[in-house]
Amino acid sequence: MNFLAHLLLSYPDEDEMTGNFMGDFVKGKSYLNYPVPIRNGILIHRAIDDFTDQNRIARRLVVALRPVYKRYAGVVSDIVFDHILARDFKNWSGTDIDSFARYSYKALADRRDILPERVSFILDRIRESRRLEMYASLEGIKNSVQIMSDRTSLPDHTRELMIFMEKQSAFITKTFEEFYPELILRVKQKRQELQLHKSGKNRE
Repeated sequence: MNFLAHLLLSYPDEDEMTGNFMGDFVKGKSYLNYPVPIRNGILIHRAIDDFTDQNRIARRLVVALRPVYKRYAGVVSDIVFDHILARDFKNWSGTDIDSFARYSYKALADRRDILPERVSFILDRIRESRRLEMYASLEGIKNSVQIMSDRTSLPDHTRELMIFMEKQSAFITKTFEEFYPELILRVKQKRQELQLHKSGKNRE
């Protein structure tokens, strides 16, 4: 899953959202350097990624994208899933995406002092481009993937991706609608595990 899903799955806890947002940039045991609420967000981020990578339903989209994107299919599938989430955001979140984006940007900006430098830079780029809100439209996804192709090693198959998303819209939507509830349950389970671990520590 990409930025939008990671943030929503920790909403409205601002500290957990921050940890979840920066999870890709905190390696190994360095998460222990952060306060517990941020640390939990980082661990939930890892749980989301692990679950998504191994989930039989999510793999359907990865497999469908592989002929075009090869080893980058998983990266692109995360972005496609964020598009479906953004497009139907109120159904999944109970709030509108513009309000949620404002809430997210402020929560992250208020904790800029603990963000890794690279994450702080990414936050500015995302906020300036209104990336979270843009995910809701195909044009927004097109722009996001194009930017990634220009700035990273992601191959530029934007045209092929747009054709795929238009032709396979029903398949993509069905895959997401089957997968996302399972992901929500996994995040709740992970959060409970972290709370139990904390309680155990407190009793020692």
